Order: sequence, then C-alpha cells, then structure tokens
Amino acid sequence: MKRIPEPELILDDDQARAYSEADFSEPHQMFVELFRNEFRTEMTGTILDLRCGASDITVRFAREYPHCTMHAVDGSEAMLSQGRKRLEQEGLAGRIGLIHGRIPGACSLSAGTTALS
Repeated sequence: MKRIPEPELILDDDQARAYSEADFSEPHQMFVELFRNEFRTEMTGTILDLRCGASDITVRFAREYPHCTMHAVDGSEAMLSQGRKRLEQEGLAGRIGLIHGRIPGACSLSAGTTALS
C-alpha cells in the first residue's frame, strides 16, 4: 500500500474552520497546566507560540499569563484567519500578535522569550 502523508499545513479555508471548531479543550488545557506545574506560576516577558494553528493554545496561555506579551506563528493563512476570529471573540486581539511565516525566518528570539510548539 502506498502511503499518502498528511499535508504539513492546512491551507484550505473549510479544513481550517473544521479544525478550529473541533474540541481540543482537554489536551490543550493540559498543555498549559503541565507547563505551569513544570516551570512557573508567575511569568512576565514574551511567549512565542510556534505553529499556533487557530490560536487555541495561544489564547489559553494568554489567559494563564496575563502579564506576558504573546506572538504566534503559523505557515497557514487559513489557520491564522481562524485565529484572528478567535482573538476578536475573546477580546485578545490587542495582546496577541499573529505572524504568517515559517520557521526559520518568520521572527527572531530575544533573551527572555519563552517558545512553545
């Protein structure tokens, strides 16, 4: 049987919408909780979310760490479009910057930046 790998990026608007509407609340919240338990309960500075998709984990981190600046990168404009809608709905558009790009090259990290993937 010939294997057909899944595409690296979700580029189709309908697929991006379906992904953003799926319920990943349990694993995504667990990711935030594991991070908090392992690293720190209070944090300031910058958080960079790599491959942010529709920004669900980004939003969860922004809520958990309200004193942080958030930047989120994804290579799919379709997914970022869903992320922008989510940020508007959550009232977080002013706190989270979404960046269309691929790593490397989309942005650079400075000292004190926490990166998620």
